[in-house]
Amino acid sequence: MDDINLVFPEILMSISIMFLLIFGVFKKKSSDIVQNLSTIILFIIAVMIFNEYLDTNEKLFNGSYKIDYLASLMKIITLIGGALVLLISPNFLEIFKIF
Repeated sequence: MDDINLVFPEILMSISIMFLLIFGVFKKKSSDIVQNLSTIILFIIAVMIFNEYLDTNEKLFNGSYKIDYLASLMKIITLIGGALVLLISPNFLEIFKIF
């Protein structure tokens, strides 16, 4: 059960992606809501990783998954980068009249 607690941010991200996909399909004109929720979820997961898993050094699932400082740092950089792309993209879409 300790393995599940250490991969909780990844599980939360997977569940939130599935929820947002289903929400976006069934609700009309939900692109702004889905974009805002995605950005918020990415920042929340980055904060969770920063607060909990930055100082651990664990190998999970028979050594196939490793949590250490570098892995946590790369996850945080990737999540913040994705959130920044989501924040910038509406202006890009508006300027080039794509959506």
